[in-house]
Amino acid sequence: MRRIALYGDVHGNVPALEAVLADIASHGVEERWCAGDLVGYGPRPAEAVACVRSLGDPVVQGNWDRAIGAHLGDCGSTFRTPEEMLDGAESFGFTIRSITPPDAGYLCSLPRTAGFEVDCARFLLCHASPRRTAEDLQEDTPPSVLIGIAADNDADVVCCAHTHIPYHRSFPAGEGTVHWVNAGSVGRQRDGDPRAKWVELIIGAKNEVLAEVPEDIAARRIGTTDSWLGTYVHRVAYDPEPVVREMAKAGLPATLSAALRTGSEVRDMLAPTGATEVSGIGTRLSSCSCSIDSRIVSYESLASIFNDDVADVAVSVRRLRMSMRDCRTGPHVDLDLVAETFEQADLVLRSVVGRAAFEAERERMYGRGKGFDPFANVLSSSELTYAAGTPAETMTSLGAAYKRTGFVRVAALGERDPGDIAVELRFMAHCLRGCLTGNPDTATAARRFFVEHLSTWAMLFAVVTAREAKDPVVRYAGFALDAFLVCEALTLRHAVPEGCDLHHA
Repeated sequence: MRRIALYGDVHGNVPALEAVLADIASHGVEERWCAGDLVGYGPRPAEAVACVRSLGDPVVQGNWDRAIGAHLGDCGSTFRTPEEMLDGAESFGFTIRSITPPDAGYLCSLPRTAGFEVDCARFLLCHASPRRTAEDLQEDTPPSVLIGIAADNDADVVCCAHTHIPYHRSFPAGEGTVHWVNAGSVGRQRDGDPRAKWVELIIGAKNEVLAEVPEDIAARRIGTTDSWLGTYVHRVAYDPEPVVREMAKAGLPATLSAALRTGSEVRDMLAPTGATEVSGIGTRLSSCSCSIDSRIVSYESLASIFNDDVADVAVSVRRLRMSMRDCRTGPHVDLDLVAETFEQADLVLRSVVGRAAFEAERERMYGRGKGFDPFANVLSSSELTYAAGTPAETMTSLGAAYKRTGFVRVAALGERDPGDIAVELRFMAHCLRGCLTGNPDTATAARRFFVEHLSTWAMLFAVVTAREAKDPVVRYAGFALDAFLVCEALTLRHAVPEGCDLHHA
């Protein structure tokens, strides 16, 4: 009889991973397979990667691994509410910052699938499905779908994760039997049980397997072989409170860490003004303290730095510094570094040589004058490059948002496409101006646009800009954009737009 530990969806939760590994060892299981998603959501992604790499286990790539490793625009998960989308965006930005280039290279290089032969049966390891790293295949997915996927991939047993809910399903298929086994999640539960999960695969003769797991009603023969497969879900208790505190200290939202206590991500929509949030030293009351005027200036100044003539940029940098003086940010934003970089940027823009160097750097980073060239420039300044769907769909969505609020791209933006960072930032400023005129529709439009567009890719853009820029002006723009987006996420999370005090600075 052969026993294999299947685990996955670690999600940067190192205490849960350590508890699971200890439990696997205590049961005498020596062979382990990892179904991916080492990072995302949790506070210690780099340590999770280091730990799993040190084990030497077979590991496949999860959707978070792929997104962080390849610097995609988002993790590819389906978020059901605006709050979940904001949580995902903040976690995405934090994880990008926390992963070194070597670790990103490792995550990017992980295989999508791995095949194994056990007692003449064909096992396939993947994260969500062999087709896509973020495909949701639940306990109630039609058998015909699962049988078809297994057949397309010549598999008798598909071992996966992604849903964070463990299950074992088996179906007659031709002359044999197809199995699907989901590992559940090590680091982030969605089944209402906060304990960490791993699944034991038990492979052997019929009588051996049934004696080991008589409660597994899906235990059956594997394919057309004489071997049987049964599974047992191990639920491992650990203390989530240190992880919750780590997440708060890292500036990750309390709504993200709440699932560690409850084992469920089911929660209310965006909290209204005055909602209680966990902080590093207890609780605090979050209230709407946004200055609409300052936010408008911040959006316009950032857009100017990324797009306008250098003569206007010098003014925009100083306006941005003033408008962000009351920004609320997470602990992972180094405000001292932001201030230091501002001083350098302001000094550079005072000289002809410095202004020329800034323009050259902006061209090197984004290809502003000639258009983005992936072989010559560092990153694109357009959301369309990072769109999770097709660029055409994103273009349509952006155009519809602009049309609904009467936004007209100004001449200064030239031929920039609708997804350009400068266009999107100016659109947010346009919406906030509508708030000042008492138009409730523009407040709703601002929140929706931030959630559906800016928050899903601009944090990555900001982090990469700050990290890769050699010129202090462009580097300051990256740092400032990162800090401002964190502030906006907090504002939009805790301030219901129509109830927000639209006071002036």
